[in-house]
Amino acid sequence: MYQNLGASAEGDTVTFRVFIPDAGRDPSQYDGDAFSFIRDIRVVGSFQRAGGGWAWDAASAPRLERTDHPSGHLYVLAISGLPEGWYEYKYLVTFEGGAQRWVTDPCTKYVGRNDENSGFVIGGPPLRVRDLRTRLPLSDIVMYEINPLDATSSYRGDRSPADALRDKLDHIADLGANAIQFMPWTGRPGGSAFGWGYDTRHFFAVDEQLVADPRQPANRLHQLGALIDAAHERDIAVYLDAVVNHVSAGGDPGSGFGYRWLYRDPGDSPYLGPYQGGLFFDDLQYRNGCTQKFAADVCRYWLDRFRFDGVRLDYTRGFMRAGDVTTGAGRLVRDLRDELDASGRERVPVFLEHLTDDRYAAIDDVNRVGADGMWLDQKMYQLQDAVRDERPPTRLVRALDSDRGFAGGACAITFLSTHDESTILAGGGERAQWWRMQPALVALFTTAGAVLIRNGEEFGQQFHLPRTGDGRVVPRPLDWSLADDAIGRSLRALHRRLADLRAAHPALRRGAFRPFPYDLRADAFDENGQGVHTARGLVVFARTGARPPGSPLAGDEHVVVALNFSGSAQRLTLRFPHDGSWEELLDDADVKVTDFRAGVTVPSHWARVFVCAD
Repeated sequence: MYQNLGASAEGDTVTFRVFIPDAGRDPSQYDGDAFSFIRDIRVVGSFQRAGGGWAWDAASAPRLERTDHPSGHLYVLAISGLPEGWYEYKYLVTFEGGAQRWVTDPCTKYVGRNDENSGFVIGGPPLRVRDLRTRLPLSDIVMYEINPLDATSSYRGDRSPADALRDKLDHIADLGANAIQFMPWTGRPGGSAFGWGYDTRHFFAVDEQLVADPRQPANRLHQLGALIDAAHERDIAVYLDAVVNHVSAGGDPGSGFGYRWLYRDPGDSPYLGPYQGGLFFDDLQYRNGCTQKFAADVCRYWLDRFRFDGVRLDYTRGFMRAGDVTTGAGRLVRDLRDELDASGRERVPVFLEHLTDDRYAAIDDVNRVGADGMWLDQKMYQLQDAVRDERPPTRLVRALDSDRGFAGGACAITFLSTHDESTILAGGGERAQWWRMQPALVALFTTAGAVLIRNGEEFGQQFHLPRTGDGRVVPRPLDWSLADDAIGRSLRALHRRLADLRAAHPALRRGAFRPFPYDLRADAFDENGQGVHTARGLVVFARTGARPPGSPLAGDEHVVVALNFSGSAQRLTLRFPHDGSWEELLDDADVKVTDFRAGVTVPSHWARVFVCAD
């Protein structure tokens, strides 16, 4: 329902729709009293000039007609005869008692640059986004996380970030990435202030900063659609970062979340209120059915209109209750999963950023609600320690066993850093020491779950993020020139090589992990020569799973991986599941295994990856 509200244009006609829930008509909408006390709603804007009047003239502004709706009341107005172009508007709401307030449309599809005005377009190019040809399971995904503002700031000129990003799609594909995880596209506080996009105010609108092009003001939605279409043309999936846990409600009635200001007493809004505990914004109140429906419709809108290929639900800790699948994130995941399955888009993954105190225990929540996976940052933390100290912590063995505990085909999304964290070398080296991150990259690509690459990390650009406070959410422009120097070329080639290796060997994506069980206190290899040897800077593990398609060999494929985080070459005896010839995939350092053993040398800050050849 909510995706059809706001201002919708067809031909030369725009129709405005505003919904106000009413628990008296539908008790599922909210608990308690939530009276809006609206007397009337008028729409005021630049479109008034087209009818021969004065733009933004409140005195002559047309009034929306109140009609009954099964779950409340719907205010509707249609205006015809508008010429093609870009228009801005706001609602002027008069409440019982005579108080008036300017309100941004809570379901607007456009946000203007000034005053957070709502907007609509008459005419303009059609929005056409082709579907992705093949949707892969999440465990087969190598995704590229990108901040549109930072990624394009150095080269976009007067183009929009959405338009400029098309220049980098071939770069992303050349890395071996088959998906993009964009940071949020949804509308946030107006103006040109930099942000990451997690302070959402306008859930159905593309953020104006990301799509506005002064040469084509009516082309905003088409900008994003063209970008996604171009990604799909290259067989790259595009994932939505859905911020539906909280809202930047705003302290000014003329801006902020419209469903706060459509109530005479904003504290009465059933869409806002304490639910489970957010960050530093206003919580969405998932105890109420109107909010639950609103959030689900937000996700459906982006999936349907722009053909996004998956949904990351941001900070689900803020709207998930343990064991509760009837409200909050638990209900949202199930509603989306049911609808996607019914529509034939059953491979569209829904995954969580579930930042509980115990990340491994959070896997139970993923299984309980039927999500397809979650961001699992433990691998990042342990690998960053290993790179910095050149000594892997004993806890790394559990982090590398990254699909343990997931049910029903769900998996972890793992990474070396994200927009939320410093890059992997920021705490233990500089870009000139890029080779220190090599064993961590091998570990990332040879263990289970989806792989995420942070933009810029593939050519070694380093960023330090303070944990809190000033300097955290600030511009960090990507220096694309680094992609083509000697370090950048080496790192990009390694990413592509590892992505190809991962694609060619299903056992690396979904295979069983050994050692198991493991002692997280042990800092030396077990009786099978596997685990973490802290003093030597070594990690050894094995994977077992399906052979590559078309393989002439029978049975499962076995893979043995040895990582060396230390600054010196290490000679060790590896144990293998069977005798015979074993191919080494990184340096062609093949071995002949006898009595289940073979001596190998692992160069400093490097790795060996062996697969059975017979």
